[in-house]
Amino acid sequence: MLSVHTKLFGPLYKFSKGHGAKFVLGSPVKVENMNSFDNPGEGDQNNPRQAEIEQKKLDIACYKHSLELNRIALSKTIWDIRNYCFTNAQNDPLLCPPRDNPYKSQRSCTVI
Repeated sequence: MLSVHTKLFGPLYKFSKGHGAKFVLGSPVKVENMNSFDNPGEGDQNNPRQAEIEQKKLDIACYKHSLELNRIALSKTIWDIRNYCFTNAQNDPLLCPPRDNPYKSQRSCTVI
């Protein structure tokens, strides 16, 4: 079994594919047997079907969580981002007006 420690959740949590995932969309899931963190697969060797059942339960919990997410139409989101950028452009220190842009070429080409 391959366990991956994630930097997002710290070393306490592990994500174990195949022996039951411990996360659902980044949220810790209630784990009844904490020994599975220390001895991965110890309880699953006696009943390999149990690991598959636990994985399916976690998948279902993940799908239920996805259904609860608030969805916004992409066109509305793009419009909101556009409006936010235009209303806050004057206060953004990283934006330079075109005439003060230090990266713009100062020379103009002349044809001889």
